[in-house]
Amino acid sequence: MAVMKKFFKMHGLGNDFVVLDCRDGSNVSAVAAKEIANRRTGVGCDQLIILKISHYNNDVFLEFRNNDGSKSSACGNGTRCVAEMILEEKSKEEIKIETEAGILKAWKNKTNGFIAVDMGRPKFIWNEIPLAKNIDHKKVDLGKDSPANAFCLSMGNPHAVLFLEDFDGLDIANLGPKLENHPMFPEKANISFAKINSKSQIKMRTWERGVGITMACGTGACAVVVAANKLLKIDKKCEVILDGGKLNVCLSNEGNVLLEGPAEKSFNGFLCRRLSDLIN
Repeated sequence: MAVMKKFFKMHGLGNDFVVLDCRDGSNVSAVAAKEIANRRTGVGCDQLIILKISHYNNDVFLEFRNNDGSKSSACGNGTRCVAEMILEEKSKEEIKIETEAGILKAWKNKTNGFIAVDMGRPKFIWNEIPLAKNIDHKKVDLGKDSPANAFCLSMGNPHAVLFLEDFDGLDIANLGPKLENHPMFPEKANISFAKINSKSQIKMRTWERGVGITMACGTGACAVVVAANKLLKIDKKCEVILDGGKLNVCLSNEGNVLLEGPAEKSFNGFLCRRLSDLIN
């Protein structure tokens, strides 16, 4: 009989996560992730974050699973949440977090207490995003269902950004899954709807791949700021307003994307026997 597995429930602006420490060698399958993420019969979350031993002597390796059980290579808010845990655990001022999307540096801003992560450089080449064919990634036509052409890029996961004058009346719950699963995206895509408020502020909402509408999306905020800057709509530092609050995104002179915002632990506990037995 399996020992009941401890978990931590965390969130970044309402974008919530179940964190499981699997540095003991245990694994979380797609089935287990989907069951744990279920908001009625499990713990409930947007994504699961599985802590594992680093392959290359970094502070931790993170595996991400969406609440439908599918894997994701990157998660900005999730990385920030775990970074706060690991910074405290290691008693360090800066840590290196290993993910399938690369090695990310994280630290705490001593001025405001926010957790910051260097999310690395975005990718724009069509087969690295990826897109289904070699077209101009800055104005991708997603057909009659889309209210605008999309600026597509990768922030470790595929993103499509649609800039609109306003999106308050947009039926994102209906439109999101159609665009996420568009044939242009062989690995599906995160879909962000953005409104430029000023040269230093953007309002946005995101339909997350494999999740749905979330209160905040870290990589989505990064993608929106990168796209807006490339289109000369904003400067290199930008406040991003999401349903759950605000994130700060800064584009470094080297081309890296720095993401900063609050991270909180909601509670911790133990998975019930049924859910613990799914982890091996």
